[in-house]
Amino acid sequence: MKQLRSWLIRVSTKTDVVPIARCVHYAAFRYGCEEYHPYESYLRGVEAGLPLSDVRNRFVRFLQYYRPRHFGQALGICLQHEIPLWNYPWQNFTSGPAWLRRPEECPDILTHFSEEGIPWSRITEEFDWLERAFASIRTHGYQPKRFGCPIRVRRLVRSDGKAAYLVLDGNHRLSALSALGQKHVQVRWSFLETQNERSSREWYQVRTGRYTNADALKVFHAYFEGNQSLETTIVPAPLLGCVSSTVQPAKA
Repeated sequence: MKQLRSWLIRVSTKTDVVPIARCVHYAAFRYGCEEYHPYESYLRGVEAGLPLSDVRNRFVRFLQYYRPRHFGQALGICLQHEIPLWNYPWQNFTSGPAWLRRPEECPDILTHFSEEGIPWSRITEEFDWLERAFASIRTHGYQPKRFGCPIRVRRLVRSDGKAAYLVLDGNHRLSALSALGQKHVQVRWSFLETQNERSSREWYQVRTGRYTNADALKVFHAYFEGNQSLETTIVPAPLLGCVSSTVQPAKA
């Protein structure tokens, strides 16, 4: 069944050039909209020639204070029920826990969490990924055809026909492109993975009662309206391991 679905997604895939301002990270931080976006704002600071220590300090502060416990808190919206993190109303399964016991098990530094804190080695790895993507695209341009990996998105369509593109793969590249002033980007999306507002009552998590339709629509619209819920805790996450003297972590 999984192989069949993968095949169907491949044959239903389309490549489009879309406005970067219609693209959004899955924590609902929008690209190209002059709003805070942890990746894009980092690289905009690099492009502007700001001191790298300042750019990194701001990013680390965000990581230490963006520690949501449920989906509504993560997206900066008020829901009737506390929905577990990253459980979308349209998905036909329940995501595993986002808060993990071992911090080294967290695959995405922005959206997975551990009570123990954040490994400094993981943060420096993120610095490197962002800065290398930025330097490569600034020097050589963006070459998705050469490397066979256009940015992959899920298309969300509002009842008025306006679309948003939820980025599934390529957040670092997209952040670099936006920071360098690009307004459009080539993306790949599947008709089978497209979610339409008009079908919200048919979404799996609505039909099974996990979501009310009203909550499902609030989550859906967050990806059009953006997220400025930058600090979800008053207690900063500890930084684990050696910390650079140029970075000033927040103290609990």
